[in-house]
Amino acid sequence: MTSRRAPPVSLADVTPPPLLLLPPLLPPLLYVTTAPPPPPREHFRFRPRPRAPSLPSRFPRARSLSRRSRRRPPHKAQPRPLIGPARRRRGRRLVPRAEGRSLKPEGRGQRPRGRVPRAVGGACAMPKRGKKKEESGSGDEAGPGPAKVAKAAKAAPAPSYEDPPTREATPEGRRWTLKVTSWNVDGLRAWVRKGGAKWVQEEAPDVLCLQETKCGVSAVPPEVRALPGLPHQFWASAEGRPGYSGVGLLAKTEPLNVTYGIGDPEHDADGRVVTAEFPSLFVVCAYVPNAGRGLVRLEPRQRFDAAFLEFLRRLDAQKPVLLCGDLNVAHAEIDLCHPRANRANPGFTPQEREGFTRLLGAGFVDSFRHLYPEARGAFTFWTYLGGARARNVGWRLDYAVVSRRLLGSLCDTKIRNTVAGSDHCPITALLAV
Repeated sequence: MTSRRAPPVSLADVTPPPLLLLPPLLPPLLYVTTAPPPPPREHFRFRPRPRAPSLPSRFPRARSLSRRSRRRPPHKAQPRPLIGPARRRRGRRLVPRAEGRSLKPEGRGQRPRGRVPRAVGGACAMPKRGKKKEESGSGDEAGPGPAKVAKAAKAAPAPSYEDPPTREATPEGRRWTLKVTSWNVDGLRAWVRKGGAKWVQEEAPDVLCLQETKCGVSAVPPEVRALPGLPHQFWASAEGRPGYSGVGLLAKTEPLNVTYGIGDPEHDADGRVVTAEFPSLFVVCAYVPNAGRGLVRLEPRQRFDAAFLEFLRRLDAQKPVLLCGDLNVAHAEIDLCHPRANRANPGFTPQEREGFTRLLGAGFVDSFRHLYPEARGAFTFWTYLGGARARNVGWRLDYAVVSRRLLGSLCDTKIRNTVAGSDHCPITALLAV
């Protein structure tokens, strides 16, 4: 049997079978498009945010209030807020308002406003404390509370005051023969440490009146006991409260008589008034109480003013009177830096000012305003807060009030505003008696 071989077949003669066209079944993600991507939106482009300045360790940098803030347009981008660890109250966060300003509470969901404060002296810096009391204070400082004082001290300062040359004689040509100096020392022991006793030796007064000594008779420093030229010393302090109030009167010549108080049992126990009788006049050293924080002692102050006026009238009926001391009142708007902001604060209430007006209407004269009626910036008290003394943001609370019949003997009244040693400065009255 013969086998047949199939004839050779070329590839050209082979006809391919028809292809079956099927609809696209692959997922659309496998298809590659050739169209260019759309351009990105400009306001969603990420840009680095500015870094907040460094702060002390007690104010760590807080996280952003909202993640959406990262997608803010560049023109609305804000730095991250800085929140202190103990700055939360009732679910609200305290966020700095602006540089150099106080913290402003913002509710939940609100975004911080303003710039982030600096680490030094900014809004996050803690406020400085006031003066440190070495002993229990009397609480009779005039003026508003510490917060309001600090705010007022940062306001526009008053014009500076330069003590004019001393008038050595009266208009008639009589030279002064009596020099009386008055100073609220704000603590006698601290006043000595600050060099107040050394200045007294340079001033060399014939009579020295001190207020707010805050010490009993037995606790008077030996530096004060040994002051040259002032051997006769008379002290008064609050009964049972040696660190409260207190006045002292030191004289070169021995007085004819010395009395304590004003004859009013309500106020005599506080040790606020010492009166020395000399041949030609009475010298009264007084530390008048003020209305207190929140005007809680306004009524006792008014009762003191009435009783004190009757006491001065009784003295003036015998001899002329020179009243020196801290009277705790700024009589006119010219006597303090910011009168409009202090109308309801102790030391400038209408009741206290009216009490001083009644004193002037009873035959007494404010010697400084009599000689310098238009002098501005002439203050005798500045708070320790806010650098008030350097900016001359103060009050004129210390006076030398004389009987009207002593005006012919008045040579000059000086405000020694450059003398340090207390939150008050000394004043000096020169008379030809």
